[in-house]
Amino acid sequence: MGHYSNLRISSNLDQTEEKKSNDEISIEVKYSIPLFWLALFKVEDITTLQDEDGLSYYVFRATILKSCETFKSRLNIWSALYNDEKVAILAQSFLQYLQRTPTFSVELNITDIMAMMIDPFSIEANNEMVDMIHFIEEKHRDPKSPSPSKYWLPKSFELKTPQNRYLDIDGFGESLLPCFEVDRWLNNHEKTQQPVKNKLNASFDEIHFYRMLLSKAEISPNSSFGFKHRFLFLTRIKNKALRKWLFQVFFFNEILFFCLLWLSLSLISIFFLFKISTVSYLEITGIIIGLIAFSYFIFRKIAKRIKIFNQLKSPA
Repeated sequence: MGHYSNLRISSNLDQTEEKKSNDEISIEVKYSIPLFWLALFKVEDITTLQDEDGLSYYVFRATILKSCETFKSRLNIWSALYNDEKVAILAQSFLQYLQRTPTFSVELNITDIMAMMIDPFSIEANNEMVDMIHFIEEKHRDPKSPSPSKYWLPKSFELKTPQNRYLDIDGFGESLLPCFEVDRWLNNHEKTQQPVKNKLNASFDEIHFYRMLLSKAEISPNSSFGFKHRFLFLTRIKNKALRKWLFQVFFFNEILFFCLLWLSLSLISIFFLFKISTVSYLEITGIIIGLIAFSYFIFRKIAKRIKIFNQLKSPA
């Protein structure tokens, strides 16, 4: 089980599963959309299709020839975005791989990935795909421009392990698209480093979890894919309005709890300072230091929740 992005390269993208040709290539990446895949397309390549139930959904589709030209025009992005020439080497290798089948077409289906956060059959899905291409186009104009916080983007732009390459960058990896000089460095570097955090934990953070709670009409049991959180029980509520209301109640009650906790600690400290005459200067100093430490801890908790609230008010 899981959520996947899917890249298909075929001479006929409309052929049925039973009639797929032997030369068709279909690649799936779990919980991620490799950036090279997005860089193959323009907004005009967003295509509307229908599933077996007659529901409309959206994919990226273009000929290999057009996609290669699009990708080639954006080659300036990678070394600057990642601050690493190895990514530019991978981009050239990726382009050469696609150019081997110039008469084919390519399709990127990210419906399953978008379903983690939004209704993939709604116009919101189309708008999300437009945002993805706008991100690539902005990086083409200025690779150093600020990157938004999006569930479909890597948490950081770095190439340090084979996992970074496969999940975030080209989706092919060493097994499908060997690149000796890059793969050798990545494998050697991985051996000297601590194990990399699981991709789903790195990409699916608290903000994304809250946005999923507030935006999705209905949440499937697998949508949070192992993400541990105190509000996880809210995913069982199918009614979006009720789920949103309960989230707001619990969230603001947390802020209120920390405010009351700080107030209680402050009043208790003041009581000890002014009502107990036998308190020594050393004990007074300890009480003040303790109050400052607790205040710092509590205000960090409050500030974090206020920051999250402001982020949730802004567009994803």
